[in-house]
Amino acid sequence: MRFVVVGDPEGKRTGFFQAALQSSGLPAADVLSWADFLAEPARLEAAVEGGQGPVGLRIESFGKSFPAQRALLVRGAEADLGSAPLLSAEEARVLPEERGRIRGLRQAHEGFRWALGRISQLLESRPALRVRNPPRAIELMFDKPACHAACAAAEVSVPPSLGGVSSYEDLRTKMRLASFKRVFVKPAHASSASGVIGLASDGRDRLAAYTSVELVEEQGEVRLYNSRKIRRYTDERQIATIVDALAPERLHVEAWIPKAKLPNAAGEAMACDLRCVVIGGRAQHSVVRTSKSPLTNLHLKNPRGELSAFQEWLGPSRFQELLSACEDATRAVGPTLYAGVDICVAKGLREFAVLEVNAFGDLLPRVEVSGRDTYAAEIAAFLEAA
Repeated sequence: MRFVVVGDPEGKRTGFFQAALQSSGLPAADVLSWADFLAEPARLEAAVEGGQGPVGLRIESFGKSFPAQRALLVRGAEADLGSAPLLSAEEARVLPEERGRIRGLRQAHEGFRWALGRISQLLESRPALRVRNPPRAIELMFDKPACHAACAAAEVSVPPSLGGVSSYEDLRTKMRLASFKRVFVKPAHASSASGVIGLASDGRDRLAAYTSVELVEEQGEVRLYNSRKIRRYTDERQIATIVDALAPERLHVEAWIPKAKLPNAAGEAMACDLRCVVIGGRAQHSVVRTSKSPLTNLHLKNPRGELSAFQEWLGPSRFQELLSACEDATRAVGPTLYAGVDICVAKGLREFAVLEVNAFGDLLPRVEVSGRDTYAAEIAAFLEAA
């Protein structure tokens, strides 16, 4: 068995996968960058046809690669984006890199959908080519409203949703009608907490928004940047400006479920949730994410919690129920070999809620089960299913 990867050749994920192949006694994968694939789709056909023996295809994250982001914008330039800003293909090709700039989310997603469509065509024309996660499931996981609906239809516990909103005014109106005082506002097609806002109201129009978004306003231009710093905005005009800038990119709004708090080593109560990677239908590798803010993403410099303390705190039977909910969520999105599920325990330990199902949520460094990291476990599950 040999593997072909569409991903970021220089990224951590590809490096971990290559290391797992080596430890499994398999040859290194052929890696095709997203930028090269988007520019010349025929290069993937050549990659899977070269060499001998069966081939497994891994569709990996494009990560932080700006050439990949730019290429996605080029491929999405012909899409109908509604009210979202649209760059022409020519403008996208010469777009300068601005580190952390949030823009073109919807257009890049359309480029990603185009790429997944080309991979689907390749798979249909080559039945012997096996894919680790099928394009259709990946596309669903990259569409937060659709993924939320799929989980709800499968009776997986998810936060109540307000659906989409077209503006800040529309958001506040829907919050009042639903009697929601706290919500999470999420760009439908972003990842790594980019553009996510936790918005809380005290019912008397006093607001607080927690987000990694940095708002920059210069000479009448509004620019948003994703950072690793969690900011707290209380000026309603600024909050409205951020929401209105993101709204054309498509937003998904759901109830903000207060997370249970787990004491850390210093005795501080920290809001927590769990990232669990489900592989081959089984919840396996897990990491506890903790934070003093509503956003628990580890890349935002939030500390990991102790999994053993989390298990003891929750109790064996309840912890097993939580893992089962993660497995149910993965089944709800389709036939995936693996997915990263974010799940929280509500305050009071009364219920669970699946917050996200991530197509590329298996990057959990230093987490092993039975001596295998997530990548080695995925390879074993893939070969077992062959």
